[in-house]
Amino acid sequence: MIAANCPPVAELIRDCGKRAEYVGGEVWEKPIPNDLHADCLVILGAALLAYGRTHNGGRPHSEWHHRFGPEGDVRVYLPDMAFLVGPKEIGECAEVPSEIMIEILYPEMRFNDLLDREHFYLRHGARSVWIVDPEGRSVDVCKPDWSVCRFRGVDVLADPLLPGFGLPLTELFG
Repeated sequence: MIAANCPPVAELIRDCGKRAEYVGGEVWEKPIPNDLHADCLVILGAALLAYGRTHNGGRPHSEWHHRFGPEGDVRVYLPDMAFLVGPKEIGECAEVPSEIMIEILYPEMRFNDLLDREHFYLRHGARSVWIVDPEGRSVDVCKPDWSVCRFRGVDVLADPLLPGFGLPLTELFG
């Protein structure tokens, strides 16, 4: 059930712009990405698109609104990227978290906000959350059992949800 106080996504987009989120009764506008953020988004998107085309029909979606949560705490998030495992129809927004939710850090992001977002995704159905840190040149892959696998240096980014997927961090971070 969607809480009455949570605005429809169309209303958020109309009133606040495409990069708006709704959390805790407040509308938040996501900052415009910097070059590092944008590069990571494009490289990840290309790698995930190629994977989906050759493996299971899954596909990445950048900046696709997700509106979900328990009554009284429905939130609208705009993850940097989401990956749907297998072919699925998509609409204006997702009413549940995608299997893989991806957030790329930006300098102004507060750690507590990131942690709250990650936990909310995992508590409500995401099977994996990737936290990409362009400045730290690392990726954390977080799971619902609260385990975290950190990739850095010459590691190859992988996730058990995507058998055969591998993206060298040297390619992701140049």
